[in-house]
Amino acid sequence: MKKQIILTIAILSFVAAASFSVLAQARQLTVNIPFNFTIKERALPAGRYTLETIRLAGSDALRFVSADGRISATVFVRAERAESVKEEPRLIFNRYADQYFLAEVFGFERGTAHELTRSKKEDHLAKSTDMSRVKVGASKTR
Repeated sequence: MKKQIILTIAILSFVAAASFSVLAQARQLTVNIPFNFTIKERALPAGRYTLETIRLAGSDALRFVSADGRISATVFVRAERAESVKEEPRLIFNRYADQYFLAEVFGFERGTAHELTRSKKEDHLAKSTDMSRVKVGASKTR
């Protein structure tokens, strides 16, 4: 009986610690993107957006919602281990001339980057145009 009580307390402590860890991770980021950009095949205007991680059909996805709520977009992503555990919240865009394509998002979980696959349009531009990487800082909102 005493062993069952100790085991129950240990399990409850573990569950409480795991729940706290999940709550401590950012579920939303806010970002002000100063240029028009593309997420996969969808063009979005410059502006302030809230991003959140969601699960769709068992896969990781990011949802973008404009500050006024009129524009939203959802894209599937691949969570990958980040180079550094202390990654600051930010978005990384691939830039081809004056066109920007979202490539990575950091800041939802420590040590994790959410990566997007390139669209057909971006693949086409990558073959004929030089690329540079552009970083836009974000802030955790929850």
